Order: sequence, then structure tokens, then C-alpha cells
Amino acid sequence: MRWLALALALFVFKGALAHRLSVFAQRTGNKLYIYSYFSDGTPARNAKVFIYSGKGIVASGTTNATGELVVNLNGTSPLRVVVEEPDGHRAEAKLKGKRVEPRGSKSAPIRTDVAEELKEIRRELVKIRMDMERVKLRDVVGGLGWILGIFGAFAFALSKRDRG
Repeated sequence: MRWLALALALFVFKGALAHRLSVFAQRTGNKLYIYSYFSDGTPARNAKVFIYSGKGIVASGTTNATGELVVNLNGTSPLRVVVEEPDGHRAEAKLKGKRVEPRGSKSAPIRTDVAEELKEIRRELVKIRMDMERVKLRDVVGGLGWILGIFGAFAFALSKRDRG
């Protein structure tokens, strides 16, 4: 009967095992690139995005079908990007202030080929980060090993106390 209750609890409370929402944000020039995804790699579609500076909300938007949002921003202040999913998940990313260019330098627009390379590098960084956040089998087995080890030590201590 206990096993049946446990099995039902695992299936009924599936929402309690929700996956984590993550956000990757990068500022390039006057553009802020935001990509939001769940720990299993699924993009956070139609998630609300709020961008805060010291002055409050400076921009907001909604992610597209691939979990991306690009926002044009002027300024150099530090930013806080908050992504909220309709299911109640929430993630934040903090960005330091943009580096100010030295006096006398003229800011040229980024060439298209360089912008495409940056886009590819950004995608690779997101893939690496998603892989690092994913729960792996060795982590689960290691956690179970710890639990069994602690239980074994506790049982050993109780058996010694009963004998002596």
C-alpha cells in the first residue's frame, strides 16, 4: 500500500519536480541579447522580460518561439534582467555597466560578418551553460550514495548502542 501511495504521489505531484528557468544575457554595442531556457534545454516561449537599471524598468518585452529577445538600449549603467514564465518560473541575470570608449575614438557599426560570428559564439556559450546545468546520472547516483552511507552509519551506531 505504501508503494502505491508513493507511486501516485510521484505522478500526481509532477509539477513539484518542475525544471529550472535560466537566462543568458549579453550586451553588445547598444543591443541587449537575451535567451531564456529551461534546464532540459527547452526555450522559454512567450516569457515576459523586464530590464531594470538604477532608474527602474528601462525596457520590457516577450521572448519569441526560440526563447530569444533583442532589445535596443542606450546607456552604460548596470542592468538586471528578469524573466518571468506564465507557469510561475522566474530567473534573473545581472550585467555590469558597459565599458565606455576612450575619448577621441569613433564608434563604428559592427560589420555584419563579425555580428554573425558573435551570434554563433553566443549560441555556443548558451549550449555549454545548458549542459553544465543539466542534472546528470552520476549526480543522482552520488546523491543516493550519500544517503545510503549516512543511513548505514546511523544504523551502525544504533546497533552498537543496542549491544553495549
